[in-house]
Amino acid sequence: AYAAAFNGQALAIEKIFQLAADVKDPDKNGATPLHAAAGKGHIAAIETLARLGAAVDAIDLEGRTPAHSAAMSGHAETIEVLSRLGARFDIKDFNGWSAIHAAAFNGQHAAIEMLANLGSDVDVLDKEGRTPVHAAAFNGHTAAIETLFQLGAKIETTNSDGRTPLQVASSRGL
Repeated sequence: AYAAAFNGQALAIEKIFQLAADVKDPDKNGATPLHAAAGKGHIAAIETLARLGAAVDAIDLEGRTPAHSAAMSGHAETIEVLSRLGARFDIKDFNGWSAIHAAAFNGQHAAIEMLANLGSDVDVLDKEGRTPVHAAAFNGHTAAIETLFQLGAKIETTNSDGRTPLQVASSRGL
């Protein structure tokens, strides 16, 4: 089921399920077929998996949900579909990152905007006191920082090391 979901093959998922396969069966990293489909933006596969009983908030071995997968890959429409299916976007992985942190870290400004529009906190803190702006600054994603700022994010918040996003970016030579 994982390979079919990864490749967006909704019909194959149906057939596999009919053969008594478990649509919740994780891979070696604990990622379910729904994580795979969300990370690739395969909406038909996501809807099929959800209809067949896949948990929309399943957690992999790093504490990430399918929403994290969609956010990291920038699939804003997928995030909207996951919301319609009841996904939560405030679940944090083992680093304390919510889906909006993952989107910011990868510079996925459309995903950031969708998550914020669905109620995600643009100033949510991870375990180290880092906001999504810190995550975007770490990789020099200026468009993501601008999006967060336009959505009301604070840009002067200090993390647990006392560093602002600007200091994080400059320490990385960005």
